[in-house]
Amino acid sequence: MILKSLAATAALLFAAQAASDQPIEVMILGTYHFANPGLDMHNAEIDDVLSPHRQKEVVAVVDALARFKPTRVAVEAHADELPSRSLPGYAEYLAGKHGQNRNEIHQIGFRLASQMKHGHVYGIDADGEFPFEALQLYAAANGRAEQLQQAVDEIGVRTQRFEERARTASVGELLREMNEPAHIRDDHAWYMRTLSYGAGKAQPGAHLVASWTARNIEICARLVQLAKPGDRIVVVYGAGHSHLLRQCVQDLPGWKLVEPNEYLPGAAASADILSATIAALDTAVFDSFNQCKSPEQLQKNASFFAPDVEFYHDIAGVTWTRQELIANTEKNACGNYTRELIPGTLRVFPIGDFGAIEQGVHRFCQTATGKCEGMADFVMVWRKQDNAWQITRVLSYGHRPNDSP
Repeated sequence: MILKSLAATAALLFAAQAASDQPIEVMILGTYHFANPGLDMHNAEIDDVLSPHRQKEVVAVVDALARFKPTRVAVEAHADELPSRSLPGYAEYLAGKHGQNRNEIHQIGFRLASQMKHGHVYGIDADGEFPFEALQLYAAANGRAEQLQQAVDEIGVRTQRFEERARTASVGELLREMNEPAHIRDDHAWYMRTLSYGAGKAQPGAHLVASWTARNIEICARLVQLAKPGDRIVVVYGAGHSHLLRQCVQDLPGWKLVEPNEYLPGAAASADILSATIAALDTAVFDSFNQCKSPEQLQKNASFFAPDVEFYHDIAGVTWTRQELIANTEKNACGNYTRELIPGTLRVFPIGDFGAIEQGVHRFCQTATGKCEGMADFVMVWRKQDNAWQITRVLSYGHRPNDSP
């Protein structure tokens, strides 16, 4: 009876608190590591965030996040021994003693808090195990070492793609892409696939996932203990943590998850970002096409096309595979002519959760003479999968002399 009374009292108190408390709004901003500390299995190498053009991009990101009007900023730093979890480094930052620190804690967290005139920035990080060695030992003992290595290599491929994207994308664009919910789910799926490693009581995959989850729950617990009713909190954290931290926020009564992409630069101009992305891809495709006499460039050109790409040509007919397409390119184009996009003709249209349509006009120039004698309209359908873009369909039509209307 006493337990029932306590439970009923607790329920009433909880209901009263939930009714009176203002909601707590939290934005989980997943980031890459600006300073590249080398703590992950694969670490991206990108240009210096302290360079003038990157600093302008960081300022644009912070200005955009300031529109959220955060009341607190929490970051990936340990602070269990510090009063109120307040980081002393922030006071040094405000005093101009931080120097040229590349870390995203300084570049985004401290800068945002300073702009909002906050007195503190809070560390909420927690230690945790990552028992990957046990997973490796199990895989080796059960004939799955190569399969596990392929999963690790997949992270390397994603890191390489990120590095390539960073050559043309702004800091804001990079952050927008890694904070897309679909991208966050894809990242977390890597951990979930390790659940297949185990049998009976030996469950190294489950142990790894549980350990990773436990660390993120501890991080979230520190966030909960820090927050006050009505707070609007920006959490700046490595993007690998995003899925579990977002899930924790969504599961908390009276808490609201705020999407960072509602505020990051380009939220009102996502079409411009997509157009810039496809334009950069178009340049990359045909840079390799124009140099395809080199086997390495021909192979690079092939990588932009899906294995089952369909190519429709109003004169030459149809090819149904990448192998056929590249064979025709090698036979007919390489060393014979190059392609140029006619300025002002490129148009890009989004396709929901699939990718984009690229449309334009291009001309073809003889390699030997440099004369551009032919032109045509084209359409390419791009698919974005696992944060990589490939062409699935090509239409090349309306071939005509270069001086035709």
